[in-house]
Amino acid sequence: MLSFLLLALVSSVALAQDAALTNVTSAFTAAQIVPDVISSFSPGAVLNVVFTDPVTNLMVNVTPDVTLTLEQVTNQPQFFFILDDAADQAAAANITWIIAIVDPDSTAPETLQFLAADFIFDTSAADGTTLISSSTPLVSYTTPTPSTAADRYVILAYIQPADFDANESSLVFTQSGFNVSSFASSAGIGSPVAGNFFLAGSNGTASSSNSPAGSAASGSSANPTAPAAVAPSPSTASGAEMLTYPVLGSLLSMSFGLFLLA
Repeated sequence: MLSFLLLALVSSVALAQDAALTNVTSAFTAAQIVPDVISSFSPGAVLNVVFTDPVTNLMVNVTPDVTLTLEQVTNQPQFFFILDDAADQAAAANITWIIAIVDPDSTAPETLQFLAADFIFDTSAADGTTLISSSTPLVSYTTPTPSTAADRYVILAYIQPADFDANESSLVFTQSGFNVSSFASSAGIGSPVAGNFFLAGSNGTASSSNSPAGSAASGSSANPTAPAAVAPSPSTASGAEMLTYPVLGSLLSMSFGLFLLA
C-alpha cells in the first residue's frame, strides 16, 4: 500500500513538473520569443523571477506573459529554482549560471537589459533556491523603457562552462543591438536551460504578494514565493549533474505519515 501511494505521489509531481515546462515552452512560442529571440526552446528547468516594487515594497512574481508596470520592474529582480531535497542542493552546488535579460522590441535585434555570470545556488539558505552572484554584472540591470505598448522582456538562464571568460575579445556586451543567440554561440554556453518573460508598459498591472520585501533583497536567503519548479534535465549542458526531483524528500515524509495513520 505504501509503495503504491508513494508511486502515485511521485507520478503526480512529475506530471506537474512536465506541465510547468510545457506551459513556459508554449508561452515562448505564442509570444514569438521563438523565433524572434532564440531559434528553439527546450527547457530543463522553470526559472522563477521575483521583482520588489520600490513603492509598495511588495513582491511581484513573474509568470510567462504577465504584464507589469514600470514601477514594479524598476529594480533588478531575484532569481530562484526550488530545491527542497539535500541531494538536489549538493548537485546544484556544482552548477554555475549565466543570466541574461533582453528586450527584442526596442532596437534590432535586441536591447540588453541585464547580463551577469557566476550565479550559484545559495546553499546556506534554508531552502537552497536562491541564485546569487558575487561578480560584478557584465551589464548592470537597466530599468525597462518600452518602445511599444508592452515590450517583451525575456529572461534566459544558461549553464556557465568552467572555461567561460568574460574578457574574451569576441564577446560583445553593448546594450543596443545585442543578440543573445550570437553571444551564446561566441561564449560557448549552448542553449538556455530555463527562461521566463514578462511584458512591461506604463499601463501594466500585476498581482503582488501580500508580504513585504523584508529580507528578500538581492543575495538574501529568503524565498518569497516558492512556486513549482523542476531541475535541469541530463541533456542540458557540459556534463552538469542532473538534479533529482525537488520534492521527493517531502513525498517520503508525507507517505510515511500516511502509513502511520493507516
